[in-house]
Amino acid sequence: MPGNVLIRHAAVIPVFDENDHIAAALTSIKQALQYSPEPVAVLLVINEPAHAGIRARNANRELLASLRRNDGKYDGGLIPGKELFFIDLTDKEIPAKYRTVGNARKIGFDGILSASDGKVTDRDRLLFSLDADTSVEQNYFAAAFECFRNDPAPAGAVYNFEHRVDELDSALRSAVMRYEVFLLDYAAKLRRSGSIYGFWTIGSAFVCTAQGYVRCGGMRRHAAGEDFYFLQALRKTGMVTIIKNSCVHPAGRLSERVPFGTGPAIAKQLAGEELMLYNGKCFELLREFFCRCDQADLTELAADIGALAPPELQVFLADQNFSSTWQKIVKNTPKVREKLLMALQIYCDGFFILKFCHHLENTHPEQFARTPVNSPQEKLVQLRREFDLPQ
Repeated sequence: MPGNVLIRHAAVIPVFDENDHIAAALTSIKQALQYSPEPVAVLLVINEPAHAGIRARNANRELLASLRRNDGKYDGGLIPGKELFFIDLTDKEIPAKYRTVGNARKIGFDGILSASDGKVTDRDRLLFSLDADTSVEQNYFAAAFECFRNDPAPAGAVYNFEHRVDELDSALRSAVMRYEVFLLDYAAKLRRSGSIYGFWTIGSAFVCTAQGYVRCGGMRRHAAGEDFYFLQALRKTGMVTIIKNSCVHPAGRLSERVPFGTGPAIAKQLAGEELMLYNGKCFELLREFFCRCDQADLTELAADIGALAPPELQVFLADQNFSSTWQKIVKNTPKVREKLLMALQIYCDGFFILKFCHHLENTHPEQFARTPVNSPQEKLVQLRREFDLPQ
């Protein structure tokens, strides 16, 4: 850890068996720091899951030895002790269930805040989340500072993203493209439904304020999906906007490190499993419900608003004991229309919506079955245009 160095802004990068990628990632960060209006520390969190093999463990130890020698092999030109720091979790007594990428991110972010100048909840302090196989553009840091300077409302932001595919074969490139369609398509359907969670959740492509980080309870410790759970919690504390004028570039590669995400999604496609999109009809039902609630007056909102939902959603809400829960929410929420509408959005969070989609797939498969990704290149252009992202 930084020791006596006071760190204001920081980028946290979990690292496990990334010796083939980390130097390139840090080189791109070094270039981006040259255009950053404020200093940003880079913290590597070297971690190992309980099931790590001998080769991967040896790679971690080679990286750690190199960083301790300060031999320049992996640091990308960053200055150890000034720009670049690391935490070694490989020899720590950490329970197997917490030897996860989520906990590595958490330890990194929490460590940065504990080494702060005491202003832990300062909303002007930025915390960047990256991965060791991800390169960034030269304006990566500058774009974030500009975003939060121009708009004081966000608790966080997600970056535009494009996986690196130039050196991939056609099958792998197609699989990566379809996965990008899946991510953007899901975010677009959420946004069209009127949900406040209409953004993608990628661990290597977000930034948040220190204030937002603390308010939402910090990073989750999950082995996968830590980005999803963290960002939906962050959205409940404030806006999550999209940084469109800079882009992160994760590696498009096979990986078995996590149970779901980029690597597994690509692997399943290469094994012959088709990547399917959530059915748009699920989100149309949500939109109908949100619209009816938006048109309701305060008295109606404070009553049993489940009755405003379409029949298919009413069944799901009953399964979730929504009526009873909503009355508790109403009791503990100021009797202001906007506050109740936000309370509804907080209840109908990303996890709720995923469960609703799965409920419809299971109970009405003929109506709400997932759909294949047809014409992925054309679909990707369409989705990027919808989010006003550079083509």
